[in-house]
Amino acid sequence: ALYPALPYDPVRDLAPVSLVVNNVEMLVVNPNNPINGPQEFIAAAKQKPTTMASSGTGSVPHLAMELLADATKSNLIHVPYKGAAPAITDVMAGHVDGFFGDIPGLMSGIRSGKLKPVALASTRRHPLFPDVKTFQEIGVTGVDSDNWYALFTHKNIPAADLERINQAVRRTLANEAVRSKLVASGAEPSASSSAELSTLLK
Repeated sequence: ALYPALPYDPVRDLAPVSLVVNNVEMLVVNPNNPINGPQEFIAAAKQKPTTMASSGTGSVPHLAMELLADATKSNLIHVPYKGAAPAITDVMAGHVDGFFGDIPGLMSGIRSGKLKPVALASTRRHPLFPDVKTFQEIGVTGVDSDNWYALFTHKNIPAADLERINQAVRRTLANEAVRSKLVASGAEPSASSSAELSTLLK
């Protein structure tokens, strides 16, 4: 959908192995911003133009912003950057008003007090941020952006080999040392069957 000249079809040319992690998108602002929740953010964005950084046109942060703009009819102005790091840096510096990002990429900024979490583009709250509301729970539907990561392989892989790799992913994500490190980073370990990943992809 985003790359009309993509040289492969992800559904037709790849074999899905397993989902690995889910990373819901969190909206963050500069800590000096008086906004503290999704209602306040939406109200402010309806009153005056609000700049939203992204890691690039067509990126998950950009698409999350567009979902919010569409659902609320608020005045969000897209400011694309070449990657998440410079986008986050400019939110910390107060040059742009907000940013949607993967929680693992925002954790250090939040913990150091350089970023303030405002809301989640998710259907449920995040276990590491139980006080941060979702847009859905304030009645704003359709703002659900999950930057999931999965493992794929060549479409001609034998079924037995596909199952062997799937089981290896499951064992790895069930390993407490691996799982606890992922959870602490803000990612959600999410092993799946090949069929479940195929459905998600489609």
